[in-house]
Amino acid sequence: MLAALLQGDSTQAGDLVVGERALARTLQTMDRPPDLVATAERARCYPAWADDVLRGEPPGSSPGGEQAKFTATVDGEDGRYSAIVKFSAGDDNPAARRWAALLRCEALAGTVLARRGIAAAEAQIVENGGQVFLESRRFDRTAAQGRRGYVSLASVDAAFYGHASIPWWRFADELERDGWLSADDAAALRRTYWFGALIANTDMHLGNFGLVLADARPLRAAPVFDMLPMMLRPSSQGIVTSRDYATPPPAAGQAAHWHWAAEAAIAFWDAVLSDPAIAAEIGDFAARAIQEIRRMAARF
Repeated sequence: MLAALLQGDSTQAGDLVVGERALARTLQTMDRPPDLVATAERARCYPAWADDVLRGEPPGSSPGGEQAKFTATVDGEDGRYSAIVKFSAGDDNPAARRWAALLRCEALAGTVLARRGIAAAEAQIVENGGQVFLESRRFDRTAAQGRRGYVSLASVDAAFYGHASIPWWRFADELERDGWLSADDAAALRRTYWFGALIANTDMHLGNFGLVLADARPLRAAPVFDMLPMMLRPSSQGIVTSRDYATPPPAAGQAAHWHWAAEAAIAFWDAVLSDPAIAAEIGDFAARAIQEIRRMAARF
């Protein structure tokens, strides 16, 4: 970890800058970021940057994770902001169309959660032809390109618990008990988990949720990110197949959080059906999901 921080670039997550070389790189890129782009130029620049990432030559940095992405420093009317940009392929094939729909779903999921009081990464869609880019503002950066501390639940778990894998709702109990999270943020984590489960997000590992670092506990839950129906993603070979939806029932003691999430999930799937660009791709799945959630909600 220390070696990675020493050799890392200025786009690493969180606020740690270790060593003189890393500090020099960070200070240099604050004034002259290599991934700077004007708002009006994003649709023109992003396709070329996506191609660079796929060739192994990212414009600024290619952050970690399963899906290809790049960073951007956007020069907007209200000042600069840092972003992470995911993208679909520029090809017109089933896998590219599916990823384009899923990126739109991620933007919708964040909006649904934010409207219900759960912080989510601010995101917007940028398009160029049929290629879709999901631009998410970085919550570990300030408007002045400064840094905010961040730690993933995976890191907290590795340092203090050792679960390796545990559902977010169950981990929330331990984090609240041990003072890492307030009661409100623990409840938000439980609700977020069940929302994800009900929108078919099968990728809710501990690296996909985190906390804002501070000098004292409890820590604040970071905004939600990577929230989308990952069950519907293409295979690693680019194959798109139909999937059956099985609504997860609430676990013991989780009924209230589950019902909150069910209402939010129905709102999400309704939004999917209302967006022609998404409904054309996964509308049938969305309609079945709404029926199944309502059927399950009537039982509990």
